[in-house]
Amino acid sequence: MTNCIDTAYAVYDRYIRFQASCREIQISGGFEQVTSTKSRISTSIQLRVPFYHIDMLQIVWNGHYLKYFEEARQAFFRERGVDLRQVVQDMDYVFPVIRTTVKHIYPLRLDDAFVCTATLREARVKIVLDFEIRLIENGVLCARGRSEQAALKVKEMEMLFKIPEDIRSALERNPKTEFFQGERS
Repeated sequence: MTNCIDTAYAVYDRYIRFQASCREIQISGGFEQVTSTKSRISTSIQLRVPFYHIDMLQIVWNGHYLKYFEEARQAFFRERGVDLRQVVQDMDYVFPVIRTTVKHIYPLRLDDAFVCTATLREARVKIVLDFEIRLIENGVLCARGRSEQAALKVKEMEMLFKIPEDIRSALERNPKTEFFQGERS
C-alpha cells in the first residue's frame, strides 16, 4: 500500500512540475499577456507553510491559498493606512469580497518559504486585487488569484457602484501614507 501511495505521489509531483514548466513556456512564448507588477501598486509578505496546512498528498490544501491572499490583502490596506474597522465606525462603509479566483500552478509543501504579493488592479467601481504566490528559494510561480470587493453602505444596506474617493486615493498612494488624519481612540 505504501509503495502504491508513493508511486501515485511521484506521478502527481511529475505532473505538477510538467504543468508548471508548460505554464512558464506559455508565458515566455507569448501565449498569455503578463503585466509587470513593478509599475503597479503592490505589497508583498513572506510566509512559511505550517504543518497544519498540509493535506494527505503532503501539499497545501487548496483553501489555504485564500488565507494567504487575505493576509496579503490586509497588509496592502495596512501599509496604506486604511483600517477597515475604523472605516466602518467613522464612515459606515464595509467592503465585502464579492468574487475570488485561484489558479493553482505549482504546489506548496511543508516548510516552503514563499512570497505572496497583492497588486491593486482597480479601485474605482470596486477594489480589485491580483495575487501571486512564489517560492522564495527559486521564484517558481505557485498560484495566481484575484479578489473583488464592493463598497456597501451599512445602515442603508445599499451597494455603491463606486469606491469612495478618500478610500480610493488612499489605496492608490504609496505605502505608509496615513489615511486617517484625526486622533484614533
